[in-house]
Amino acid sequence: MFKGALAQDEPFQVVVTDLEMGAVDGITVAAEVNAAAPRTLVVLVTGSAVGSGPIPNIHLILPKPFSPDELRQAVRECMSRRTNEIRS
Repeated sequence: MFKGALAQDEPFQVVVTDLEMGAVDGITVAAEVNAAAPRTLVVLVTGSAVGSGPIPNIHLILPKPFSPDELRQAVRECMSRRTNEIRS
């Protein structure tokens, strides 16, 4: 579904996806992102409860409603995590 976008020479560093989107859900998106570009981090946006444990392939959960600043902060946090992984 997203293979063309993820198969670029320079894959996305962060993908932001909603949990519930109709034909596909954010968990499926995260799994496809991980399969195509394992270093790409995924932020899951949701208005639903998702439990307390980790969700495979999800690096950060951003609960709705959120402000533009909260979204920017979530992306910054992922970018910082990715930068630290590269340095390690």
